[in-house]
Amino acid sequence: MAIDRRAILRKAAKATVSGTGVNFSDGRGRLVVKRLAFEDGFEGVRFVADFVVLASQKIPIVSLKTGQPLDIAPNPAGTEVNYVLMLDKHESAYGNMKNLFLSLYGEAECSEDEFVDAADEATEKNTARGLLLDYSTIRKVTKEKKVEITIPKWATVPDQDQDKWGKWLDAWVLGSTMTSEAKA
Repeated sequence: MAIDRRAILRKAAKATVSGTGVNFSDGRGRLVVKRLAFEDGFEGVRFVADFVVLASQKIPIVSLKTGQPLDIAPNPAGTEVNYVLMLDKHESAYGNMKNLFLSLYGEAECSEDEFVDAADEATEKNTARGLLLDYSTIRKVTKEKKVEITIPKWATVPDQDQDKWGKWLDAWVLGSTMTSEAKA
């Protein structure tokens, strides 16, 4: 099935910005965008943001369910993290996607057409590759299954050098995919 990116993005452009998401380790830090894309999987269409962690730091965490402090290490610098939104399963995914895009581009709001055009280009041509984004995590208990999860909150990084970080990513990808024999 072909993914209609523009139809998905129109729905996201109309969504209320929201801040939930999926699976980062508790912490705060800075990310570089590796890829933004739509994928069609067995559970439907999903939006995927692939990042590389540039820097991270531990934050104090308390379990919302038990009130006990938790000792959790953040995602280490130099590792890849993913932000996946299941668009066919969760209506809130559209607002989460919009929130990520607006934070990435440093915008509080934009028109529907501006959003669709920019996000379509970013997911089709990977034009966001090399942009920086700060994150910090919070904890939330899900409504449906009452599971405690960690979700990222985004913050814009001003005055970016996208070309510099794109080149850094090229070197990171090359270094992370080379075998030990090839590195020698």
